[in-house]
This record gives sequence, structure tokens and C-alpha cells, in this order.
Amino acid sequence: MLRVLTLGAILAIPAIAQANCESIAKRASTVSGDRVASTYGSLIGCDAKLASDNFGNFMRASGDVGSLVNLSLVAIEGGVSSPVLSMLEDIPDMSLRDEVAKGLGAQCAEHPDVVNFLKSAYTSLRDRQFGMWREAYLSCEGEGLDSWLASVVETPPAVSYDEKYNVVTEALVKRTGIEALSTLGVAARASAANGGPFGSLIDRMNDAARPAAFGADMTDEDRKALEMALVEVARGVSPQQAMMVAGRLYQAGAEDAAVSLLPNIYADRVQGKGRLLYGVAAVESCEGEAIIHFAEVVEGGKRWSILNDVTPLALQFKPKLKCAEGEDWPVLTTPEPVASRSGINDWLQGVTDQYAGQGLDVKTKEEKAISLD
Repeated sequence: MLRVLTLGAILAIPAIAQANCESIAKRASTVSGDRVASTYGSLIGCDAKLASDNFGNFMRASGDVGSLVNLSLVAIEGGVSSPVLSMLEDIPDMSLRDEVAKGLGAQCAEHPDVVNFLKSAYTSLRDRQFGMWREAYLSCEGEGLDSWLASVVETPPAVSYDEKYNVVTEALVKRTGIEALSTLGVAARASAANGGPFGSLIDRMNDAARPAAFGADMTDEDRKALEMALVEVARGVSPQQAMMVAGRLYQAGAEDAAVSLLPNIYADRVQGKGRLLYGVAAVESCEGEAIIHFAEVVEGGKRWSILNDVTPLALQFKPKLKCAEGEDWPVLTTPEPVASRSGINDWLQGVTDQYAGQGLDVKTKEEKAISLD
């Protein structure tokens, strides 16, 4: 437990004449332990500008994490927070740097000025400097920090990556877990519109639903909440962005959720009653010849891919060549729905060129359209 000296206690020390301010500043070379913070508090009361200029000297006099946290706390509460903001750069040991940030963040509950200090860091510091304070945001339990983090997250920068914003989103997720989904959803839709970190925010939504315990499985309730939140995001963004979200859902095993987004992804290709139009081809070939049997496929918008369901039907097309039996024909489909028959024709030309390039004499035969409800 850190012993924290508040500025109020320090200011109870008898006032020292202005003429002695320089002598107080020089004590940085002789003080240690708790006396570092108390002496620095006296210097603040004597001359705040001189205290700011000499913060580095008192910082070097601090011999441990606790003394440095006390010094930082006194400076913040005394209105001399500027040198504290950049002090972590002067700590070369990254683990020690994290301990100091964590220790100061832990003072949030009893010292509201630390919460305000962490808020000001977001606008005052450059990316690298701000990132050094990551542990402080994770350990701070002060009132109002979570709501502030949420307000920052909901207004993403108009760039694909921003280090400070990344730290804030990470802090919000680690602090609030699944409760961050709503805020992240707002942010994702905003970033989709302004060119912000859309993909990173989708990743953060997955992080928010991931169990904190290593190796634990996501609960069914949290999985459903995540799927619903991702679907809501996808329905408010561009088709390309909706496809990215749907792909993530499909890869995660949420095929029904992914399929529900097809009307958003292919809004310009939906036929009547939500149906989608594809092309299928089964290639019969032997002895230098190839017949590409092709057909239109109308699908009810219920499948992420039609290949598995349409293959057995395409293999029933009647053969035209006198080839040996026993081998199934290759079956191909358009990689995605098409807007009209011309899309099938363009795709079919590519398939024809592919087989003609193998030296085959290629012909095409249109078969009866297939319906997949």
C-alpha cells in the first residue's frame, strides 16, 4: 500500500518566504523517500513556476515507485501537472514505467484530480507519450473515467490508425467488457463514414465479448450479444464494410448472422422477394473437347455459398460427349450474386476462355434454370 501525501497536508507546513524558494529547489539533491514529495509541495507553495522547472530534479531524487507516485500526485494536486505528463519518457525501464503509471492511476478513487489529469493527457500528449500511460487508465477507478472514455471512443479520428485512440478503446474494453459493445458500435458506424479505424473497432467488439479468463469460452449470451451488435453495425455501413463484418461472422461460425446481411451487401443485386441470382457451370470434357453446361440459379437469400447445394443438381445435367463414366465433372459458380443475366454471361466467358486456354475445343450448353429455396 502506497503512503500518499496530499497537498492539503503539505500546505499545513509553515509558509516559507519567497527568498528561500531557490534553497528549497536545491534540496532535491539531498532529500529522499517521503521527503521528496513533501519538499516538492513546499516548493509549489513557494513558487509554482520554479517547482515546474525543477520537477525533473525531484523526480531523480525519488528512489522507488512509491516516492515517484507521491511526487506526481503532489504535483498534480498542486496544479503543476505539465512536467508529470511527460515524465515517463525519462524512465528507460519499461516495466518500472508501467508500475509508476499503474500506481498513479490507482490514486483516482481518492484523488479526483488524477482523473482530470488522465483526461487532459489525451489532448496534451503525442501518440508515443500517451501510450506510456496505458496502465494508468486500466488501474484508475475514479468517478467519470468510463463515461469519458466512452465519449472519446464514440468520436473516432478520421484516420485508419491512431495510437492514442487505440489506447482509449483498449482501456474501455478491458474496464467494461461486454458493456462496451454499444459504444463501440456507435464508433464503428462513425468510423465507416469518416474513414476512421473501422476494422480495428470491429476487432475491439470481438475483444469486448471475449472472456477475461485465459482459456475460458465465450458464453452463449455474450456470443449472441456480439452477433447482434455486429449485425447492427453492418446494416448501417457500406456494402464493402458490411461484407467485411459478415465475413468475420461467418469465420466465427455465426453463419445465420452472416447470411442475414446478404441483402445489405448485395442491395443492388437483390431480385424480387429477396432472391439472389447466380450462375453455375458443370464442365464435361474428354479427348480434346469440353462442353460447359451452365444455368441460372435463383436462390432465396438463405445461403452464404450455394456451391454445396447446387453441385449435385449440376451433376445431373445430361452428358453430350462420349466420355468414360466414373469421374464427376468440375462444378463452378459465380463467386457472388450477379445483378442480371449479363453478369452470368461475362462470368461464363471467363470460364470458356480458361478451358480454351488448355487447348480444348469448347462449346457451351444452357440448361434449365435451378431454384434453391
